[in-house]
Parts: sequence; C-alpha cells; structure tokens
Amino acid sequence: MEVKCFKAGLFATNSYVIFKGDKCLLIDPMLRLDKLKEVLPGKEVLAVLYTHGHFDHTKRADEIYRAFKVPLYLNARDFELVDPKLSFKTNAMHIGHQILTASISSPLFDLKEGHYTIGPFDFEVVLASGHTKGSVFIIMEDMIFCGDTIFKGSVGRTDLYGGDMRLLKDSLSYLKKLDKDYRLFPGHDEMTTLSIEKRENPYLF
Repeated sequence: MEVKCFKAGLFATNSYVIFKGDKCLLIDPMLRLDKLKEVLPGKEVLAVLYTHGHFDHTKRADEIYRAFKVPLYLNARDFELVDPKLSFKTNAMHIGHQILTASISSPLFDLKEGHYTIGPFDFEVVLASGHTKGSVFIIMEDMIFCGDTIFKGSVGRTDLYGGDMRLLKDSLSYLKKLDKDYRLFPGHDEMTTLSIEKRENPYLF
C-alpha cells in the first residue's frame, strides 16, 4: 500500500491518496480537480472518505463526485455541517470580510464505526468525537488517518460548532490505550507516530 499526501486549500489541508495496484481511495481530498487527476493516471478511484465535515476538508466533494461517480463517506453526526440548508449556520468561518463555508448536495453514505472492505482495502472506522460530533479515526494497517483530532504535539480545536473538549479527551484516551505504534496522518501539518505523541504531546500525558 502506498500513501501520498498533498497539501491544498486555504488551510493547507492534507489530502491523502491511498494506492493498491491500480485502485485508490481518497481521504479528505481538497486538491483542485485538474491537479487530482494529474496524480491518478491509470488509477480507479473507489471511494472518498472524510474524517469530519469541516469545509476545509469537504469543499470539493460535489466536483469530485461529478468527476468520479464514487461513494462519499462521512459520519452521519457531521451531515448537518454539509447540509445545504444548514451549513452556513454550522460550518461557516469569517476571515476578514470573507465568509467560508461548504455544502454537499451529492449523495452521502454514513461512515459508521466498524470494519469496511472496499475493493482491496480493509480498514476500521472508530468514532473520535470532540473536534466535531462526527470526527472519526480511519485505521488501515499500521496507519491512522486522524483528521483534526490530533496533530504533532497538539490537538484540534473544540471552539467551533459541535466541538466538545470532554469528548475530545475520550477520543485521545482511545489512542493512549493502543499498544501498536501507528503512524498518524493528521488533517494538517506533518505526519507523526503514536509513540512520539505518547512521549511528547502534552494532551496524551
């Protein structure tokens, strides 16, 4: 399995492409469609997985769906963040005079907790509420795609709609109990490992 990370968007969101042979999955894809197609020559996209529903991760969902016609998976607790009728209220951010938000009108599948097999890919989904209600960990082999729940040396903010520090601490407790030294692929910044975070991240002490 091969993983490529591309930073894209106003907040340098980590867009992940996971390859096995000629098949691939996209996690939080924020690359412009023309750029995304450049890194997928001869590859078949099977699905798109979202670690949570914030606009800086989901903004390109509809154009990706129109281009690839593949299932979009997001935990149902975050559907309200991308509902066209609700997203301005729940998922808008003001930067100067600019208002940033995103909505998804394409069909969404609930990325529930449990085991998934999509083509040659096997993975587990674990609810990791706190940054948003529907944040998840996507666990694949020795990797955890952790969205904005944890970063190298820090954790995601909980002051936006749906954020809850108590729930975030519960999600971090799940990580602390894992014995395997997973590689952690966050929604922003650089990749790290669980052993490094247990040793250096004050939120995991």
